[in-house]
Amino acid sequence: MCTIGMKITSSIERLFNDDAELFDVGANEKAMTHMLGVYLLEKFSGDGWNVDCEYNRSGSNARCENTRCDSKITAHSKSGIYPDIICHKRTREGRDNNLFVIEVKKVEDMEENDFVKLKDLTNPSFVENAKIYAYKLGLFLKFDCPNRRLEKALLFIDGDFYKENGEVKEINEIGILKSKIDELLGVGEIMNGGQNGLD
Repeated sequence: MCTIGMKITSSIERLFNDDAELFDVGANEKAMTHMLGVYLLEKFSGDGWNVDCEYNRSGSNARCENTRCDSKITAHSKSGIYPDIICHKRTREGRDNNLFVIEVKKVEDMEENDFVKLKDLTNPSFVENAKIYAYKLGLFLKFDCPNRRLEKALLFIDGDFYKENGEVKEINEIGILKSKIDELLGVGEIMNGGQNGLD
């Protein structure tokens, strides 16, 4: 049985192992998210899911063309939301067709904009331009590039950080991340074009 947690974390480990040069030379995070997206696609496409990077559509329409911005946090530009990686079903909208969204940062980069984006995209009540995204899981990954490892991961469920005992749960081990993803989603194997037990 290959769970969602296993598929995501094995893709992250493959990025660290097979693309060491990206980390060694301090490549832009877009180069890293591209390769991570490739590995995730290999894991999820057989189950009926699409994996896209910097995708700017919701269904067949532009993704949040005029989403909220303020003077402190501009997570969504006037041209739309561009998540680093999403696993979804193209041209379809809503929670049943949006599995997970990932934002990636290198250890020295700012995080606040990504947090706002992940909260909005996982929030079942967040409606923008008559679109509801409601991804079942949001995942923030912060990479320690010199050491090619996970600095920290944060999970987002239902429009907020995942918390334990009232505190935001920060994860810095791949094995724990795998277990926590599967625990939160309550799934086993993904089969038959996305019939994954999440509903």
